[in-house]
Amino acid sequence: MFTRKINFGKSVILFCLLLMNSCTPHPGNTGTLKALTGKLYVIGSEPFTRLVLEIDPDKILIISKESPVYPELWKRQGQILTLKIRRHDNPAENQIYVIDYQTNLK
Repeated sequence: MFTRKINFGKSVILFCLLLMNSCTPHPGNTGTLKALTGKLYVIGSEPFTRLVLEIDPDKILIISKESPVYPELWKRQGQILTLKIRRHDNPAENQIYVIDYQTNLK
């Protein structure tokens, strides 16, 4: 009987953990929309390249590989773009999650 109570208690804890995890929002749906304009570059050496947006000479933001438009942005290297971002993926690493982009003719 004592082991039945322990198993029930573990089941309740497991259920609560699963419930909390399922209520976590998807990373692409958090935060507010923001537009950033800058020049798109690739930094690093193969196989460790990163796609970045240079806002000014002292500020670059790494574009998250999870961004839906990530493959399209690779084709836009060297262009000045306005990116719609949803959130910072990892503020410590200056990563941004890009939802959409617009080319700027200059």
